[in-house]
Amino acid sequence: MDISVMIVTFNSANHIRDCLRTIKAQTQGITYEVMVTDNASTDGTPEIIKKEFPWVRLIENTVNRGFGVANNQAAEMATGEVLFILNDDTVLKENSLKLFHDTLMSDKSIGVLGCHLIFPDGRHQDSVRRYPRISDQAIILSKLHNFFPNLGSIRRYLAQDIDYAKEQEVDQVMGACMVMRREVFERAHGFDERFFVWFEEVDLQKRIHEEQGLRIVYSPLTEIIHLKGATFGKVMTLTNQRRLNRSMRQYFYKHHGIMAAAVLTMLQPFSLLLAWLVHVYTQSGRDIKKLKHGQN
Repeated sequence: MDISVMIVTFNSANHIRDCLRTIKAQTQGITYEVMVTDNASTDGTPEIIKKEFPWVRLIENTVNRGFGVANNQAAEMATGEVLFILNDDTVLKENSLKLFHDTLMSDKSIGVLGCHLIFPDGRHQDSVRRYPRISDQAIILSKLHNFFPNLGSIRRYLAQDIDYAKEQEVDQVMGACMVMRREVFERAHGFDERFFVWFEEVDLQKRIHEEQGLRIVYSPLTEIIHLKGATFGKVMTLTNQRRLNRSMRQYFYKHHGIMAAAVLTMLQPFSLLLAWLVHVYTQSGRDIKKLKHGQN
């Protein structure tokens, strides 16, 4: 195969059809396979794939094993010389697979390639970030970025000075759309499975850049529609915060040492408190709506 598309699903029944249909409709002039690893969906996602898309290679996990593990499972079965890691809440507009494959095979200096992501209404979506630092992650943990979005460290981390009209080398591209040659992925030994979700994509890209000397490249060579948050929005805020905290600790311990991890760990109870307050406030609003609905 020229390219293997690897998709992780978790309760994705509302959007996996569009993703798979557009891959089939838009791709031509190239051999490809689609691998879907389902992380114990309970909404019928695996059944939809087996019934409507029998050409997809489906891996069914009995428990949610996380993003990195699920992609590693697919990579072990993949036969493509290029691996295309794609979110389940995406829609292809054109023959992106061939564009990715041809670009990576013609320029071996590229380790990971990302493209221009847009919202369903056509608006631009930021998809590039710089390496995280203690300063910007501390602000994110304390939720101050919601009130002071123009802080210098946040603008640096979110790469708000990036010109998305130009191809350029970057620190990291969004994990919703990452493409690389299989040999590059294998030399990196895939995703670090200690990350359940979050930070696993920047860890992989950082290792590919530093250990293999390859470039991480953003390119506007193609556009892909990304719903953004369609999967993780289904999980309660407190659960998301715990997972984010755990992955953040792991990343900083791995790349910056125990002291950096310790500094962020001290802030994490505060982040959990804030997440719990948001959850309580949100749940109260839902209960009030239900009560009003019952009275009408």
